[in-house]
Amino acid sequence: MQHSALILTLALIAGSLVCAAEPRAITTPRVECFPREGKGYTLIDWQQRAQDFIAVTLDPCRTGEYMPLMWWDTSDVREQKKTFGLPSYVGMKNQWGVFGQAHEGIVTMGTLISGALLGNPMTRYVVPGSTNPVNLVRMQEVYFSSDDGIFLNTIDSRAGGSFWYDLTPSLFIGALLALYPEEETLTKKWHTSCTRWADATRQLWHLNNFNFQAYDFRIQRGTTQRWCEPDSAAALAYLMQMALAKWPHEQTFYHEMRHALDWLCAQERTINYEFFPVFGVYAAARCNAEHGPHYDVGKVLG
Repeated sequence: MQHSALILTLALIAGSLVCAAEPRAITTPRVECFPREGKGYTLIDWQQRAQDFIAVTLDPCRTGEYMPLMWWDTSDVREQKKTFGLPSYVGMKNQWGVFGQAHEGIVTMGTLISGALLGNPMTRYVVPGSTNPVNLVRMQEVYFSSDDGIFLNTIDSRAGGSFWYDLTPSLFIGALLALYPEEETLTKKWHTSCTRWADATRQLWHLNNFNFQAYDFRIQRGTTQRWCEPDSAAALAYLMQMALAKWPHEQTFYHEMRHALDWLCAQERTINYEFFPVFGVYAAARCNAEHGPHYDVGKVLG
């Protein structure tokens, strides 16, 4: 009996060790072919490089080839007396004069998010050449279109050309407000934008089809001209999740998050168009953790 008990005990210990073992890392043949030891490898100080990027980018007084990158836009568009622009790419001389009002919100918002995550006060940023600190975050209100009710990528455009360009600004504004929740007017405009996108999500869900190029808010329907961007469902799920976290009592955001994820996970083929699927992965995983459904996160990733 003692031997039997000992054997049983050892078996239980061995079984517990197996269960407690770390899961094997997921790998691919491509990863396995990488060299195990890099020769001459030097780790870049990415935090310092990012800080250097912010310092160079947000300096309208800097001189040099293709400099400065930042310029002030005082065209007084959409009741914003002054905002700033950044080029979409570097390599065009007099680019601030060429782009004018055509600066992209995706570029300026992304830069401000990076700066804030590095610890820079983007609501009171000391811009070279300015007498007082400047609220660069509040200036992003200029990208809100009252005609469409959402944030757009440029101040002279309208919604309906591409989900990617029409949705991404609202995702970035949500990230900025997570860092600067005290920006009340920006928050109100983001709430309007999220509500409009919730209405669009509901309509696309009733159609059982997110496979459009864009959504035209003025005619309230999905549109397709040259291509389709069905991974918009992933971005919409994430946007609804951000809005739900901000306003948990507004259940429309919960329902439209679930609608977008339901449609996304029901697809039999990969629907990836751009980088939206990564937002869908996060939305699915968080929804599983907080609300109890069992979305296949791996399938969302494609």
